[in-house]
Amino acid sequence: PDETLRFSLLEDARDALPPGDTLRYELYDLIEVAEHFAYPRARFWVAGDQDRAGEGGYLSAFFTDRVWPKSFGDVYPPEPRADSPAHALWCLYRGRMLIWQGLEHGLAVDTLFEEGRACLREFAAAHPNNTVSDIYLGEGTPWPITLTSDPDAPRWALLQREALVRLQRILNYWVIERQAVDGQFGGGWGDDVELWRRWTPLLVGFEHATFQQAQRRLAEGIFALPRLVDGYSAVMTDVEHSSEDTGDPLTALLVMDPNDAFARPRAERLIGLARSVWMAPNDRQTLQFRSTYFTATRVDNSTSKACDTAYHTRTLQPLMHLWAQGHEEAGSLLKDWLDTWVDVSARQSNNKPVGIIPSSIRFPSGEAGGSRDAWWDPVCHITPKTFAWPRAVSMMAQAMVGAALLSDDLRFLAPIQGMVRFWRTHREEADRQAAKGSNAWLAARVPGLVSKAISAWRVQRGDPQFDDLLDASESAFSRCLRTGDESAILSALEGSVAALSMDYPAYTSEVLYTDRAFKFHANYAREFRSEPPPKLDVDLLLSMLTGSPVSPEILGAGPFRWNTPVDDLAVWVREASPNHWVVRLYAFAGAQPRPVETRVPAAIGGARPWRLKAGERIVQEGTQQPGDTVLRFEVTRGLTHTLELGVP
Repeated sequence: PDETLRFSLLEDARDALPPGDTLRYELYDLIEVAEHFAYPRARFWVAGDQDRAGEGGYLSAFFTDRVWPKSFGDVYPPEPRADSPAHALWCLYRGRMLIWQGLEHGLAVDTLFEEGRACLREFAAAHPNNTVSDIYLGEGTPWPITLTSDPDAPRWALLQREALVRLQRILNYWVIERQAVDGQFGGGWGDDVELWRRWTPLLVGFEHATFQQAQRRLAEGIFALPRLVDGYSAVMTDVEHSSEDTGDPLTALLVMDPNDAFARPRAERLIGLARSVWMAPNDRQTLQFRSTYFTATRVDNSTSKACDTAYHTRTLQPLMHLWAQGHEEAGSLLKDWLDTWVDVSARQSNNKPVGIIPSSIRFPSGEAGGSRDAWWDPVCHITPKTFAWPRAVSMMAQAMVGAALLSDDLRFLAPIQGMVRFWRTHREEADRQAAKGSNAWLAARVPGLVSKAISAWRVQRGDPQFDDLLDASESAFSRCLRTGDESAILSALEGSVAALSMDYPAYTSEVLYTDRAFKFHANYAREFRSEPPPKLDVDLLLSMLTGSPVSPEILGAGPFRWNTPVDDLAVWVREASPNHWVVRLYAFAGAQPRPVETRVPAAIGGARPWRLKAGERIVQEGTQQPGDTVLRFEVTRGLTHTLELGVP
């Protein structure tokens, strides 16, 4: 089962065969691939840039353009004779590459999975004691882990601790075994930058130096590439991919520290690029992106690509975090751009119904993208689905709510109100299988597109006007904040622990594309197992720790961050509003009280009292002064405490 030992044995077998032996030549072909699996970083990492923005890393670059179904033509690696002693081992390598190819590219998926599984069945028959194939063919492999028992701990605390410890071990693997000195994780820069989206509970929920340093190393590494010398990618590709080079690493650093000295000037540079290169007034004299393809210095002005899209939010999302810190230029640009989306959402445009946020806007007309017969299908790319409605509309909805909160201007809330009005009018006919573009088809998707944005609005403003939609679509954390229902929290935590209790290699050593590091179960295993794999809810873990009802990419993380080991203190932000927070805390069994240090919200409008309770007993209290960012106290182990800030 050990990749390096198997590689060594294959080399020994090759060297033991006489020159000219057919099996010797077959082993040469097999060893070429086996070496990549055995020593990916040590022998195949290349510093700096690669040929492609996405899959150019050391884990998959050697096969990503070469491994396709047999029916496509050439077979890689070259297939040994059917009766060769090397054939079953060839199946082990080819089968896994076929399946990960399907996971990554979404092309010929059924054929890739079918052929990959057939290969692995042959390998499993020949080598039944090797458990790698069980991950792909069976019900999964267990991942045992032992934590210190604590019979006094509440169920939620035990589940949260186990989920976080398991997640931490996965991330440790990526930092220790995969990250190169220049920051790469092996999937290619364009995919490596996405990893942080699944790290958020540990990256921003805790003061976790190892992961924060790893994220900084990645950000500094990608900005050292020649293609980013002008502040944005020099590779002419679609905005979904070009925006990741800057959007993800800058956002991650700004979420960790809004005043980050590396990220702030690079985020500010996006303002000038947007004003001078990417955007222009449309025929309605509102500001929009001119194309889905652009670099730091030029724009592809092809008519087929002349669209602004909801995915452009990723390009500007670092500016949301600057704006939140009072950066006026960032706020001015975002307001000018979002005004264009407010305008098109509010009116019937190119047969788009009133109130619906489109996924694209044509340039220079300023109308909803696509033809009059299919406004929801703008193309704007070499593949039709990338910018088709409703892709990325959830991101745009969050940007609108962020703008409404930061500017205190309700015109940016209008698109959310329009979407909810449309849903209320058509909810009885909502049908996900209805004809595309129909009212029933649209109404079925609206709640999932705006619920995250609405949850953030409700926490910040305490505004119940959208509660009927939240009743239909809401995260477990937001539901608990709003209604007090804790049952969904426990159920979701149980699911996360179950998801992280199986197939450890599918999160680590088996992963061949870094943007799929947490996608194996959802994108592959669920199709082939008798029971659907449990769902890992990373956002719930983040929300419990920080108080944010949504992931941090656009609206930022919640106010809390904990300076404790992840296995020693359980945290549940139980109530959240601008002026009042309630946090449950449980320190696991041990000899001494647990010192706790947390970042907290700065006081608004004067001093804010706080208190720490054990049961009904007040054990500590004080006053949080304006500008305070850190709170320090102690909790007794084995007791559930309540930290309350902004005591009424």
